[in-house]
Amino acid sequence: GFIQLGLSLLGTVLVIVGLASTVAATTTTTVTIAGTAIAGYVLLLGVGLWAFIDFIRILTGGLAPEEGFSD
Repeated sequence: GFIQLGLSLLGTVLVIVGLASTVAATTTTTVTIAGTAIAGYVLLLGVGLWAFIDFIRILTGGLAPEEGFSD
């Protein structure tokens, strides 16, 4: 959970920094998204997919508690 949270925050920061640098560097009519923004989007997509798979595993009962823990 903490890893997902950290990666989500990192992805969000990368998107914001990438878009801010793109907006600040816009001197022509061509707008390109900075590589950091693309990396942030890919990271957020990966974490979102990971969370969705965990959600499905919880619903189907495939994600059991660790040994020593009970419901």
